[in-house]
Amino acid sequence: MSGETKVLKQEKNYLELEFVGGDPAVLSVVRDYAVGDKDVEFAGCTLEHPQLAHPKLILRSEKKDVSKIVADAVKKASKTFDSIRSGIKK
Repeated sequence: MSGETKVLKQEKNYLELEFVGGDPAVLSVVRDYAVGDKDVEFAGCTLEHPQLAHPKLILRSEKKDVSKIVADAVKKASKTFDSIRSGIKK
């Protein structure tokens, strides 16, 4: 399921994204990869109500630009999914 990503709040060290119409599991995967970055102080996902709200990703780092952290996490997740897809096709 695809969705639209909305930036709710963005600063150098803080980012809050909303995944409108998307599967919360996607943000959970991105969060899990972001947590692997040693400079991440906090990474979390929220879903206030599954039918009334959209999943959100919140990320904080004092040492690194959070936009770069999210971009790197998405890139790593994409590589993992590509690898799984290739394995299934074989």
